[in-house]
Amino acid sequence: ELVGCILLLLEKQPTLAPKCVEVVCSHFPSSHEANTPKEVLIVYEVSQLLRFVDSAGLRSLLPVLLRQMVRLLSSHNAQPIQSVLQFWKEDHIVELFKGYSAELIPTLLPALLRGGEPFWNPTVNRMTTLVLEKLEASDPEVFRSAAEDLWGPGRPRPAYLAARAAQAAAAEAARAEAEEEKAGDKPQDVSSLKYCLGGWKPPGAGGAGGGGGGGGGGAKPPLTA
Repeated sequence: ELVGCILLLLEKQPTLAPKCVEVVCSHFPSSHEANTPKEVLIVYEVSQLLRFVDSAGLRSLLPVLLRQMVRLLSSHNAQPIQSVLQFWKEDHIVELFKGYSAELIPTLLPALLRGGEPFWNPTVNRMTTLVLEKLEASDPEVFRSAAEDLWGPGRPRPAYLAARAAQAAAAEAARAEAEEEKAGDKPQDVSSLKYCLGGWKPPGAGGAGGGGGGGGGGAKPPLTA
């Protein structure tokens, strides 16, 4: 109700909007006192107040606003992240942010990309993709420069690219091993008795005339007592 009264006041005196946003942002709970419903409510209230902020007014409150946005975007809770990403569904806020792309993009990009790791919530991933597209469209050169600072030459590769490369290497090794087994003969088992004996057979085994009677010429194994 208080914010509703403030909105009515701002319709008469919009120049007070930046100060109102700063005051509302000061009521965000600290990190060790995370309160998701309160955070979501405050973000919504800020989005309503930003309707009355012009480009000049945004400059004064941008440091405070960015600090809270980065903190919430770095959360592991989907609701605060979604509430911040909703800013880019408001045409007025999108136009407002466009004038400060040089400050917004380098600050927000690391929090939005999360080191290349997809977020556990698919809705957040879809919304993040749309926000990244809007940020890139607002200033392609600044976006490219910020992305190169994160993942350019000499920088660590995004986690998802490293995982894909490892999976591809493992699949290629398995394929090569399967082809080798298919193309070559199976090696002999040198531990088998048959391999060790070679072609040796017991004396007289299978020989001509060697069967029955005492006429067999082959030596017999000695008898043991």
